[in-house]
Amino acid sequence: MEFRPIGTRYEGMGRYDIVKHRPYDYKKKGLLKLVMPAVITDTKNKTTRLILDFVEAVQLFLLSYVDELKQFKNPHWKWF
Repeated sequence: MEFRPIGTRYEGMGRYDIVKHRPYDYKKKGLLKLVMPAVITDTKNKTTRLILDFVEAVQLFLLSYVDELKQFKNPHWKWF
């Protein structure tokens, strides 16, 4: 039996339908690869990697919070 946090049932599944202008999936592909050069993002230094992972985790948290705030007046939007 597999135990997961609530609301993560379909999180591991990608989108299988074909969408022409799909928005960028920043949770799966990351953000720093778009805004920083590959020399920095592909580093092997443990300290730099730790800092980059922390910065990206904070950015993902803030962007998911902004996505929730966009739906503030929509009573039919699910929070999970």
